[in-house]
Amino acid sequence: MTHRPLLRASCLLLLGLATASRGATAQLDSAAGARGLVASVPLELVGNRILIRVAIDGSGPLTYVFDTGVSGIIVNTATARRLGITADDTVLRAGYTAPMRVARSRGHTLRVGSVRLDSVTLAITDLHLIERSEGWPLDGIIGWDLVSRYAVRLDFDAGRMEFLDNARSTRDAGSRWLLLELQARALYVRGAATLADGARVAGPLWLDTGNPGTVTFNAPFTRSHGLLRRVPSLCERSSGSAGGARYPVRAVMLRGFALGEHQYGRIPGVAVVPGSGPTSAGRNMGKLGVEILKRFNLLIDVRRRRLFLEPNRFAGEPFRTDCSGLSLVADSTLEKALVREVYDRSPARAAGLEPGDEIVRIDGRSASGLGLAGIRRVLLGEWTDLEVVVLRQGEARSVRLRRSPGSTR
Repeated sequence: MTHRPLLRASCLLLLGLATASRGATAQLDSAAGARGLVASVPLELVGNRILIRVAIDGSGPLTYVFDTGVSGIIVNTATARRLGITADDTVLRAGYTAPMRVARSRGHTLRVGSVRLDSVTLAITDLHLIERSEGWPLDGIIGWDLVSRYAVRLDFDAGRMEFLDNARSTRDAGSRWLLLELQARALYVRGAATLADGARVAGPLWLDTGNPGTVTFNAPFTRSHGLLRRVPSLCERSSGSAGGARYPVRAVMLRGFALGEHQYGRIPGVAVVPGSGPTSAGRNMGKLGVEILKRFNLLIDVRRRRLFLEPNRFAGEPFRTDCSGLSLVADSTLEKALVREVYDRSPARAAGLEPGDEIVRIDGRSASGLGLAGIRRVLLGEWTDLEVVVLRQGEARSVRLRRSPGSTR
């Protein structure tokens, strides 16, 4: 089931890792240079993951996720071993749900296209759990070290990421924008959710391009605003941290959501169950994810504290959520799709699926041909009766997932 798209996967680390860079080079025409364009590289959107190519110390292209929720440059342990990168020291850093030990390696050169970062520090981190969650090999993750040095434009229509010189960029100067708030290397924009009773709650949302969902309300905000009794619950499921810990969340339906002038009607979100997940969130509501952000070609301009939003070809796509009751993961070889969890009161539970079942066919299609991202797309569809064929202890079993029409929108 291993798929090798242009680039792969993501995670939810927030590591306080100091890096430094000197200079950027590019071979561009004079017109591009005049408008501040430093470099333009391909990007790929796979399963709501934003993927780019990176090279370290002159290596060949490496698969990296662009994740604005990451404040350091992460290299997978297996990749570091392959490239001969060794640790200089180990430090304890804050993770999303708990502190974690991070091995650091200093003095490296990193390139994204013609953008060059010198004397960077790499965090050597085992990303195999994330690889299994996505079903792809993964070399690393980068975010803050790019947006803090350049105005970064994500053009999902063209499949390109552009880096613009902060001092000379005039791109989208006349466009409408949202104010970016900066808190300890994390970027926030203000959003507003309308609850079932018509009440409106507003506040900063972490701009997290590593979050594949719509809006995730953190546990403190969920508790203080009584969200689980004020919005309809669609289903229960779990989420995970980079360290592998799982915690319960609830898929909920908002009556509306606003991001600046952009207004949405009914939209699914996720509320972290109070008492679980991250324990400290300050005054923030939670996270704004790619399922909303991908509907715009974005310009992230940290220097001017602006986020420019240009609606694109994804703008009109309907919002859906997966309430099949299945949590999926690849096996250790990344070749097979396995059931990780089956949630109570779900179609999967009613069908008799169990953790460890290997999915071999879904909706008449081969699981190995679809990959995890493709299987998840099927589960996000508008099905009411879905055939799933699994292997359990070597025996093939066919089951049917059933749900009521319109239950995910």
